[in-house]
Amino acid sequence: MTTTDIHQHLWPEPFLAALSARSRPPLLRGRELEVEGESVWELAVESHDLDTRLASMDRFGLHCAVVSLQTTLGLERLPAGEADELAAIWEDGIIALAGASGGRILPLAAREPGPGFVGLCVSSSELHELDALAPRLEALLETGGFLFVHPGGAVAPPGAPPWWTAIVEYTAQMHAAYVGWLVNGAERWPELDIVFGILAGGAPIQLERMASRGVDERRSMLPHVWFDIASYGRRALELGLSTYGVERLLFGSDSSFFPRGWVKDVYDHQSAALDELGASADVKAGIFGGNFDRVFR
Repeated sequence: MTTTDIHQHLWPEPFLAALSARSRPPLLRGRELEVEGESVWELAVESHDLDTRLASMDRFGLHCAVVSLQTTLGLERLPAGEADELAAIWEDGIIALAGASGGRILPLAAREPGPGFVGLCVSSSELHELDALAPRLEALLETGGFLFVHPGGAVAPPGAPPWWTAIVEYTAQMHAAYVGWLVNGAERWPELDIVFGILAGGAPIQLERMASRGVDERRSMLPHVWFDIASYGRRALELGLSTYGVERLLFGSDSSFFPRGWVKDVYDHQSAALDELGASADVKAGIFGGNFDRVFR
């Protein structure tokens, strides 16, 4: 079975160096990553070495990984020139790593779709400004790539636990982006393949509530809308499968800050959850790889 991870993050050495040279967030001090509004993360720096990442993929049996510059870093809070410089450093570096990976690292652009990128990654908040985003989406349609929507920068309220932004803020952002796309984007770009990270913040949970307010649930069953299942287990997978069907779900690990065994841990957890649900080999093959072939055409 060909296995694809739709949701990884990989930082080239020049980007790590650029973060290490900064004096304000986002910045890297050794293994500690500081992002405005977030708790300090301990970054598994060694996992961002290409050979280490590929070796980890080999041990896991992962054929390829789609990588993006996570928008949770909050680059949109920086002056435009500063943000563009950091994004450019990442893009130049990731194109080089992708070229050295033998086609196993598939990068998403952080700024504009273009050669060498399989699509574009945007922050969830950008879907609320579709007129501003429109030129990039039109360019994406021309290149044949797909759109990946990722949580954006968040700020935890005073006294919140360290996990607050990841659990509360990110999911709320993603659900708002998903519903916003259903209302304002899907009819405007009906042929654009769009993948929502982290199950669009638990999108299937809210469909019944939407229906109770007169929203037609059928509007959510769209052929070009996909969901990465990063971080979710049995209960969410069962609801996702019963709502959207196996064809809409994609394996994602959200590997970036975590040690090299993280991807396998996530895969094993989700594979076991699917086994508990009685999923067939074909269902698992679709989620862990086959469905991606239909997104990346």
